[in-house]
Amino acid sequence: MAYPMNDIVKRCQKDYNYSDQDMVILEKELKRYFILSAVKTPHAGGTGMYSADVDNLWHTFILFTKDYADFCQKHMNRFIHHMPETENSKKSPDYLAETQKDFQAFVKNYQEIFNEEIHPIWLLDMC
Repeated sequence: MAYPMNDIVKRCQKDYNYSDQDMVILEKELKRYFILSAVKTPHAGGTGMYSADVDNLWHTFILFTKDYADFCQKHMNRFIHHMPETENSKKSPDYLAETQKDFQAFVKNYQEIFNEEIHPIWLLDMC
């Protein structure tokens, strides 16, 4: 949680027009996403990205390629790949059912690990 992201936050704010308050939330939630990704195996469920806004900060972080690679190696012990969705995959009923199941696991994992209700930023894109 203490990893410095000042330049990344500034770039994201500039590119996406977020407020200072938005960026505080997005930085915290992206770091929590990385924590969840670190403690859960990639195929255990509950490690998908469920917030377009948090994803925007992740996209910005990835642009800082050296910093991102170093962060992954030092703090995650593996490179966390970004897997974009395709339009075709979003329309499949099987995909939607699997996404809902994974999101429920994400919420459960979040609440167990951080011992609090999931932040509403994660709920905006799932309604």
